[in-house]
Amino acid sequence: MRGWGDGGRGGWLNRQSRGLGNFDVNVITIALERAKLFTTWLDARSDLRLLKLDTVFGIIVNEATFWGRHWFAIRQIEGVWYNLDSKLAEPKPFAGTGEVVGLIELKRRQQSAQVLVVTDHEIVSQSTELFASPS
Repeated sequence: MRGWGDGGRGGWLNRQSRGLGNFDVNVITIALERAKLFTTWLDARSDLRLLKLDTVFGIIVNEATFWGRHWFAIRQIEGVWYNLDSKLAEPKPFAGTGEVVGLIELKRRQQSAQVLVVTDHEIVSQSTELFASPS
């Protein structure tokens, strides 16, 4: 059976390669809530250097690309933070939290990225629960 939208070549259309896959944030939010996880949008003006990475389950970034927008995740697994972008050949470990923050800041500046923080509890106050006080 020929796949839908494959131009008669057989196989299935890889929507990501055609620039699709910018899922509505509500789909992502509902899926995470089913896993008992919560999302919080980060204000674009927030200083990510003060983000308490030890309090988050993961980070989801929505960046602008040539094809539209693209979602990717960053997560700490067994003490190491990884870039879990599907565009990479394999998960890429970060050297440390500074590199995590640096990548997110770069994406916010260059690709107008939007950032969701994923936690295992509902965030009531970003300023006290997600960010350290500036020194």
